[in-house]
Amino acid sequence: MLLNKQSKLLTVLFVSLLAACTTSQNAPVDDYNQGFPPHTVQRGETLSLIARKYNTTVEELARLNNINDISRIFPGQVLRISAKSHIRKTVAGKGSSGSDPVTIGRASDAGLIDWTKPTAGRVIANYTNETRGIDFGGSIGDPILSAADGTVSYTGNGIRGMGNLILIAHKKSFISAYAHTDKILVKEGQKVKKGQQIATLGSSDTTTPKLHFEIRRDGKPVNPAAYLP
Repeated sequence: MLLNKQSKLLTVLFVSLLAACTTSQNAPVDDYNQGFPPHTVQRGETLSLIARKYNTTVEELARLNNINDISRIFPGQVLRISAKSHIRKTVAGKGSSGSDPVTIGRASDAGLIDWTKPTAGRVIANYTNETRGIDFGGSIGDPILSAADGTVSYTGNGIRGMGNLILIAHKKSFISAYAHTDKILVKEGQKVKKGQQIATLGSSDTTTPKLHFEIRRDGKPVNPAAYLP
């Protein structure tokens, strides 16, 4: 009973955060007409690198942010991004660095749950603070699997930018999310096993077939690559 109450609370929190932050999590990859949340400069970044990331120009960034010396930006500085920009997104493959496989260390709490990949496709977009998840490529109709044992806590398409969405509550306050699905094969309250098919891959509320996959613990996003085998 306690687990059910906790799962419901975390699901409500998850859905609320998704609804409030959809523009900063997933929609920017595909919706170029909306503005971006401000970009916080990270150590080692230059204005040129940031401009390339958002497919804009150094001059445009400097103009928007009243930067006189383009060589002087600092970690923690917050930059406005033009609504005309869009995140550069590449498909993993020879010569593409934007979504090449990234070696991620195993999370310290990864062993609390027995995880599996939610689909057989390869990762086409790695985790960032903006997307808060990873994207798997594939074809419409490919099986989408539950990444671990749990209970379906939400199914629907009421969150803009996520398409047909499934949330599964797991033990230890984990929740996994499966967005842009085609056919949903489970119902809220249904118990599922690791590796059980829960949906088919689709392109709902996005431009290309893919699965956007997230893991959260205590409502906070974590990098799925640090948990999946």
